[in-house]
Amino acid sequence: MSRVLVLDEKRARISGFERLFDYLKSAEAVPFSMRLASQAVSFSDRILRVVPVATAKPMPFHGEITIGYFVEDAVSPTGEKITTSKSSFNLGTIITGLPGYGKTRAAMSLVSQLVGNNMPSVIISPTDEWNAFAESHGMRVIKFYNQEIPINFFSCPTGTNVERFYENLAMLMAAASNAGPYKNSLEKCLLSAFQRAYAGSADPDPVSTYDYIEEAIIEQHGKRSNVGVKYTKHGENIKAALENLRLMLSRPEFATKNSANFRELVDNGILFDLSGVSNEMKPFFYALILNQVYAIADSFDSYGEQQSAASSDLKQRIQDFRKRGIALILIAHSVTEIDVGIRRLCQTKLYFRQSSDVVKLAALDIGMEDNAQIMASLRSLGQRRCALSYVSYDRGSRRPSGAVFAEIPEEGIYGSVVASHGTSQPAIPKMIDCNISIGGAESRTGMRVDLHYLGERRASALLSSSGNVIFKGLIEGAQYTLLLRGEKAKDSISLKFSASDHVTLKL
Repeated sequence: MSRVLVLDEKRARISGFERLFDYLKSAEAVPFSMRLASQAVSFSDRILRVVPVATAKPMPFHGEITIGYFVEDAVSPTGEKITTSKSSFNLGTIITGLPGYGKTRAAMSLVSQLVGNNMPSVIISPTDEWNAFAESHGMRVIKFYNQEIPINFFSCPTGTNVERFYENLAMLMAAASNAGPYKNSLEKCLLSAFQRAYAGSADPDPVSTYDYIEEAIIEQHGKRSNVGVKYTKHGENIKAALENLRLMLSRPEFATKNSANFRELVDNGILFDLSGVSNEMKPFFYALILNQVYAIADSFDSYGEQQSAASSDLKQRIQDFRKRGIALILIAHSVTEIDVGIRRLCQTKLYFRQSSDVVKLAALDIGMEDNAQIMASLRSLGQRRCALSYVSYDRGSRRPSGAVFAEIPEEGIYGSVVASHGTSQPAIPKMIDCNISIGGAESRTGMRVDLHYLGERRASALLSSSGNVIFKGLIEGAQYTLLLRGEKAKDSISLKFSASDHVTLKL
């Protein structure tokens, strides 16, 4: 390893000139006072001066989880472990900092110590950087838009209150749908639709559920006539806000009722890789995944006593998680991306290098003093170094620590578990060409036939002399509607069918 000349205010105490050379040979860093160096060298103002910061030492507690290693005065690594108990992580954890300074590695280090074989665990990542980690810990990796199993996000997990499930689903979907001032109206429509969709089943068909949503919008914000539907301004905007839902249900893996068991996926450990999803769609998928996770968490036994869809009710959830022994880890680039109420509730915080515009807020949030030395240290932390505050659970009581500086372990984040994903899952429906025969339509040769899916026209074709029409690229088993156009709109005929290779309908 290269040796480094470090300019700071520390001194090396060496007795005897001959020991100086031994010290220089063995040292990885040589203290050399800035005052002495400045007598011989002129330093540029652009060179950041590293100033030691006096902080308390970590608590002498021996827990199962190693968070990191104590860095004295923010500059001198000591190798002294900072540990806490597993039970402390149900109080919530926040990891923030600029890109490339160790947030993901810190999270992996914690998760690798928290999870084990068959440990219920969920990771939601906007990138694919967690994939190798998850696979090494025996977790199933589901890469959205490139996956091998179907998921019905409308399916209520067993052991969960169905009414509470769909109420939460309506709230989260409305918050994630870019409905703006129409969010409350959309939520009301969703609640009305879900009351019907879940009346006879805890896992309704996704496309049929969308039909219920369409009907609820018409009832509350539209008017049906013999020539179609006329929506109010509210209705038009609510329908527009459902575009993410329509896009999702246009994919075969999300449009089928025959879904993988979400609870089994979670029980064996699962990673949702959203790297293939557009940034606009990511909040929508966060909402759907979190609703499933919330529902499963609600079924756990209790062991002790708005600004985005993913955090609109997260403050309440963190308190629920605490009671049910669930660890929640939030990762963000800036403390301002996390609601202040959530930051107050989370009691383990790792703040890596901070940008100048938020460094003061970060220092105060983690419990450090507002002074120039602290600000300078938080702005200049190197890779894998962070300011840390945490809580330890010792002899039946929780003890909060003072803020310290720490270094995150470099190795040991990958496991060697062979993945075991349990029973086989249903296959994703195929995309098929659908040949439709319409009995009694022979006299309507050349008539235009429209194919509707999720309330929108998706394709058109002309009826053959034998009363046949072919549509390509349909989701096998999904519900579609054929609209046979008459000379007048009121003479049009609507026929519903389930897509298969060959479909026979009658007028």
